[in-house]
Amino acid sequence: MDGNQAGVRATLARGCILISYDCNTRDMEYLIYHSVQQPTALEVRVGPFGYTGTLLFTETPNSLNLAAPIYGRRTLTAEEEWILYAEQMYFLLTSVNFPGGEIRGQLTTQYDFFAHLTGIQVVPPVSTPNVGCATFDLIDYNFNLDYEILHSIEDAVSVNMYEAAFGVNAEEDTVRSFVGWSVLGTTTSPLIGELIMDDDDQAALILDNLYVQIASDRFPEGEIRGQILRILPCDPSPYEYSKSSESFSFGSYGSLIELPIDRDNGIILLPTFFIMIISLILLFI
Repeated sequence: MDGNQAGVRATLARGCILISYDCNTRDMEYLIYHSVQQPTALEVRVGPFGYTGTLLFTETPNSLNLAAPIYGRRTLTAEEEWILYAEQMYFLLTSVNFPGGEIRGQLTTQYDFFAHLTGIQVVPPVSTPNVGCATFDLIDYNFNLDYEILHSIEDAVSVNMYEAAFGVNAEEDTVRSFVGWSVLGTTTSPLIGELIMDDDDQAALILDNLYVQIASDRFPEGEIRGQILRILPCDPSPYEYSKSSESFSFGSYGSLIELPIDRDNGIILLPTFFIMIISLILLFI
């Protein structure tokens, strides 16, 4: 999430959204870490990238705590489910200074590796209110790993990647620093940059054997940690649409794609489970 997608250039706020979706129940859970000051509402809308779309639902401070991190849950309708699969759903966070929206993020599977950083994942676990969110995209060209890491630690001293499985501390010779490869070259959130991955790094990434750990003055051995995992997207595998199926319109500018909407409650999706991630980056100029 960033201001560029919301048409706002005068903000440095960023956001990261992790979405889990259960195809059996249509329950969508979301975790949003952001740096927006004085957020006023969280809007979920339908529309392609670059367009202002129709409002699907909204959360306000009366119904949801909008301070980071935001945790929420919603059971989607059949129409909303298809919008999600078609990558036409986006989240917009409004604020006092930007009532029309300060940061926005389109739900896609582009960044197909992620990590949710907490103190309980550190070995041994630590008690801390700080959290973090990281997203990654492995690019075939030169095997670059694009990353964006957001966290709430004010006194971070290191932001590193290690090679080890869940619940195991890595050997020191496996450490890779994200700081030196980031745009700003500091531990301050957000860290945006890319790492070059060799064959061993790629194998560890695919096998879920890499993790991100952030240390601080208070916790020099690590305050928050998160295993890097790959998303598992659903294949909706739709059956033939019924005669009562329709198409969803995105509004005055017309629909860029045709989304089937089943009006007679027929079965249109096979059950499975997936996680979608969004974290899109506004480059510093």
